Parts: sequence; C-alpha cells; structure tokens
Amino acid sequence: MVRYQNHLILLGLPLIIFAPSFWLGHIPGDSSKYNVAWLAEFSDQLFSGVIYPRWLPGMNAGLGGADFYFYGPMPYYIGAPFTLIASEKMAVVLLSWCMCLLSGLAMYRFARTHVGLHGGTLAAILYMVAPYHLILAIMTRNVIGEQAAFVFIPLALAFADSWESRRGR
Repeated sequence: MVRYQNHLILLGLPLIIFAPSFWLGHIPGDSSKYNVAWLAEFSDQLFSGVIYPRWLPGMNAGLGGADFYFYGPMPYYIGAPFTLIASEKMAVVLLSWCMCLLSGLAMYRFARTHVGLHGGTLAAILYMVAPYHLILAIMTRNVIGEQAAFVFIPLALAFADSWESRRGR
C-alpha cells in the first residue's frame, strides 16, 4: 500500500508543477516557439508515414529545415501522440509534463534500491523540483532535449549499479 501512495505522490507532483502551464495553455520559455513548430512538423511527418522525420518541410516559411539531422528526435516521438488530442502548444506542455514525470519515476526506480521507498520518493521529488531541472530546463529555457536527458541520468546510474552487482563487487 505504501508503494502505491508513493506512486500517487509522484504522479500528482508534476500535475501541480504544470498547473499554471495547463491553465495558460503553453510554457512561455525561450525555446517554446521552436518546440511547438518542431513537434507539429515532426508529428505531421510521422503520421504521414515517415518513420524518421529529419527534414521538416513546413519550417522556415515553407523552405524546410534540417532540424532533426542535428537534434535528437526521441522526445518528439513521445510527444507526437499528444498532437492528436490537444493543440500544438498544449502538446508541448503535455510533452514537458511527461518528461518531468518520467524523470521522477526514473529517479524513484534508482533511489529506492539505496534509500528505501520513502527515501526514493523524496529523492524523486527533489530531482523533479531541482532548480536547474525545473526552473531553467523546463520553465525558463523549455529545452525538450535536456528534459529528456533528465530521464536517462537515473536510468544510467541504475544500470551501472546492476552491472556492478552482477560482477560481484
């Protein structure tokens, strides 16, 4: 029962964090206009059958853009389904919310093996509201790629832990 209470806390916190953005309908960050355009174009390409959309034909006043030759597309694959159920701006908010939630769950997965269920929950909460993560990466700069990277840091640490335990050290 305690585990499920911890999961509810971890699910509820990102909803509270993103409540203003859900209310406004967007995150007014530095990269917001690019995120909206990239997610809309990426989704259009993806749902028209292009499995790995690298060229975005609607960018730059219809001249196109090679944005995904340079930027990693993984978070945009996660965000593409949100464009089917919400506006383009709200889809970016939902994507940022999802990245925040996934980063908290990943930290919980890593930390609970070291500090128990309650300690893991606290570590996940602190990870989600860490100033660089929340204030700079999400709310100020709104950089989707960095938000996705925050998911993989605890997963890499968990992998390293499991690797060490298998080696018997």
